[in-house]
Amino acid sequence: MPNYSEVTVYSRKNCPQCNATKIYMRKHGVAFTEVDITYKPIVSAALIEQGFKEVPIVEWFINGTAGSWSGFESESIENLAHLIKGDQ
Repeated sequence: MPNYSEVTVYSRKNCPQCNATKIYMRKHGVAFTEVDITYKPIVSAALIEQGFKEVPIVEWFINGTAGSWSGFESESIENLAHLIKGDQ
């Protein structure tokens, strides 16, 4: 049975950490949906309410398990890639 995965990256324009996260995810085969919050104050406010203080914010859902982090986290991206592939 294939894994069901959904990954969302919340980013802003001209954000080096956001760009690094997206590049690293592509390199590791992690498919994602990007939401640019630059001009979306309601989305931005909701993320701040959840306790996030920096972008990018990565939220994921894989086969009933969910998680998130903020900032560029290469190890978290690698772990996510393994989880999606079913290696962990």
